[in-house]
Amino acid sequence: MMWIFFKWGGFIIFIFEILWMIWDRFVDDKENKWYFRFDFVLLAIDIPKENEQTPKAVESIFSTLTGTLLYHDWLERKFEGQFELPFSFELVSIEGYIQFVVRTPECYRNLIESAFYAQYPEAQITEVEDYTQGYPTEFPNDKYDIWGSEIKLEYEQEYPIKTYPQFEHTLTQKMIDPMASILEGLSQLGPGEQFWFQIVVRASYHDWRDKSMDLVKELVGEKVEKQLGKMGQARQATGDAVTHSLDILMKGASAEMAGYEGTLPSLFKMMTPGELDVVKAIQRKASQVGFKTKMRFLYIAEKDKYNPRAPVSTFEGGILQFRGNDINGLRFGTGNVMTRGPYLFRQLRVDKRKSNLMKAYQFRHWVRGFKEYILTTEELATVYHFPTLEVKAPLVNKVEARVSEPPIGLPTESTGQAARQKKQQQDQEVGIKEREELLTEALQQKKPISQEIKTTGDRPPQDPGHAPNNLPL
Repeated sequence: MMWIFFKWGGFIIFIFEILWMIWDRFVDDKENKWYFRFDFVLLAIDIPKENEQTPKAVESIFSTLTGTLLYHDWLERKFEGQFELPFSFELVSIEGYIQFVVRTPECYRNLIESAFYAQYPEAQITEVEDYTQGYPTEFPNDKYDIWGSEIKLEYEQEYPIKTYPQFEHTLTQKMIDPMASILEGLSQLGPGEQFWFQIVVRASYHDWRDKSMDLVKELVGEKVEKQLGKMGQARQATGDAVTHSLDILMKGASAEMAGYEGTLPSLFKMMTPGELDVVKAIQRKASQVGFKTKMRFLYIAEKDKYNPRAPVSTFEGGILQFRGNDINGLRFGTGNVMTRGPYLFRQLRVDKRKSNLMKAYQFRHWVRGFKEYILTTEELATVYHFPTLEVKAPLVNKVEARVSEPPIGLPTESTGQAARQKKQQQDQEVGIKEREELLTEALQQKKPISQEIKTTGDRPPQDPGHAPNNLPL
């Protein structure tokens, strides 16, 4: 059977597959060589304790990263390995103490620092060592154990997740911060426990917007030749059902519809309010700046303190807040990206997944695991932002006092001494002048100087031999 396959041209497919594998390996090798030319630094971000900024400030920081998008041509990408360098925005809890961290290429360090200082002038940015180093990358391990997963979208990337404007209270107009529950849960970690969360982003071209607009056209009833995903197919099935029902109604229509030629009106006019909201949400996402995104997290602890149930459950509940009605959401990945295995060779496969996940986290890998998906600046700022003033998580590392320049004209020690000397000189001059005036007046009226000085106000001098007349009885 195999001989017949090769005889009738099957060998061409086989040769094509071999050539494709060689080409793919060649491109990967070029990309690795180009990537390792750059140095990366880890920056710890501490914001003021009285933070009044909303996630809109972090959205502006993400928007700044669009400047790292370089339009490489095909030769530069395939033969030189050039691509958009990744940034990693991370949230770390070490025994309950929480720190916001950003990993950036050294060449873009000034860009990151200026973006943060522009929104948080009192922030403190410090270069720190990589907290992931010194931990095992192969499992099982005698001292440590981990539990983790990648985080993926529930549906196609064209559908947005729930963003921070939708967390605002309708009456008070204050935002109910979705980070509050996550930070509070991470602050409950005990000795020997750590929780790592990272969002790896890369600047993206705008071709993903075309798919979003094609989906919008499909949902409103326009014909678009494209392959839809699960949600798109469901919407298409709904539209086909509506079209079929209208066809049946049109056949029995009155004489006023006799000239009907069979063209259906747009489904936009017959959509429910919920379906209209979905279309508007897709258009809103397509109007924003998008980034290629990959998320993953790890819970790591010493074996005698290993208890992932509470922190992982709290974190999962936190990311489920970003699920909206009839739109998209975030959830834990399944399969090879989660440290949970099937029954066949279960422990062996789980240990392999743990090793792969730890290596991917330490490397901040953007390829391993699920394929990258698009999140906009608004979506990224919703998932990753600094706690607002109302969040009372006690162990988030913050700047206790604002650091600012001294006021202009603030007197120094030398200027203060000169001012005191000048004041004493003025007081002496005033005293001398007053005594000269009193002396002149006393000479004119022939009164003792001491009597003039002791007499104050308009009150007449009292006779020392008699009591005052106004004493109370």
